[in-house]
Amino acid sequence: DAGRAKREARDAHDAAPPHVTRARAVLTRTGEAQQFRMNDAVDDLADVLAVYRKQYQNWRMGRHQGAKTAHERMLTRRMSLESPLDWRNDFKDRINSHLWQHLNLGPSNSSQKPKKITVIGGGAYGTAMAAAAGRNGHHVFIYVRRREVAREIKLTGQNAHYLPGLQLPRTVTATTDVEEALRGTELIIHALPAQKSPAWIEEHRDLIPPDVIYCSTAKGLHLDSKSLLSTAMLKAFGRDQPLAVLSGPSFAKEIVSEQPTSVVVASKKLADAVFVQRVMSSTTFRVYASQDTVGVELGGALKNPLALGAGMIEGLGFGINTMSAYVTRSCAELTSLCMAMGGKSETISGLSGVGDLMLTAFGSLS
Repeated sequence: DAGRAKREARDAHDAAPPHVTRARAVLTRTGEAQQFRMNDAVDDLADVLAVYRKQYQNWRMGRHQGAKTAHERMLTRRMSLESPLDWRNDFKDRINSHLWQHLNLGPSNSSQKPKKITVIGGGAYGTAMAAAAGRNGHHVFIYVRRREVAREIKLTGQNAHYLPGLQLPRTVTATTDVEEALRGTELIIHALPAQKSPAWIEEHRDLIPPDVIYCSTAKGLHLDSKSLLSTAMLKAFGRDQPLAVLSGPSFAKEIVSEQPTSVVVASKKLADAVFVQRVMSSTTFRVYASQDTVGVELGGALKNPLALGAGMIEGLGFGINTMSAYVTRSCAELTSLCMAMGGKSETISGLSGVGDLMLTAFGSLS
């Protein structure tokens, strides 16, 4: 009967030679270890999928406009099914990479190929942007006007006139030749004064590649045209140039000193903002991506006159009660103006609004 057959098989198994018993034990342990590894992979995958599910829901609601093509590529990409474990690990790696690189979860620069980055302007903030990009291994060219500044950066790795004593990465160099700086570049970071920016662009637009993202760090409104600076810059280009704006609470000295800093970059096309985010983000320089260019620009431009009021309060000897009330009402006024011009209130509540105002109002370097 069936019971007798099972007993005979068990007895035969127990009577096996010692070397067979040892081999069976090894195979059993190996199988268990493999199962544990697969279970761990499934648990890790579940954690990743939980985050991805939330981000995908946001995208379906329109919160990640511009990333649709990337999502569809990731969702429809064929994967090998030869090994369940290999498939799970491959799928987890791809989702992780997709999340970090396209959905604004932070920096992921370990697998990036070095790019040529051009920084227009060798002042304190332009030098800081060059340092942030250079730390990620990119080849950075700073365009400066004065030959002595370019020579100093090349020979000593410092810009002593603006940031004395601070060393730049070895991948950063400088030039006084605009054409050399822009030749073959993959990202342009603009760090010139706001009122001079449109005129500079109009003068050199023929040298600027029309398909390269032009990221402006200049803060302010354009007085001559009475418009947002980005509007004046696009008019100066005279074409549909990919444009992004970067702003946030970020003193140049602290960026170069590798003190943890967070900023936000905005572009009408989210993919352009994410590209800048991927190039610039590191463990000490966190870049968030946004599509609210109006909010990011106004936050960076209008925090300066509001911060002047904070300086007046401190100079007149008033206390923290007065300062707290003033800064709070400043934030409310900035939010109202931003929304009236088409921006979003949450942008002003973030780095480019409240964050930058706090920095300028209370920072000792302002």
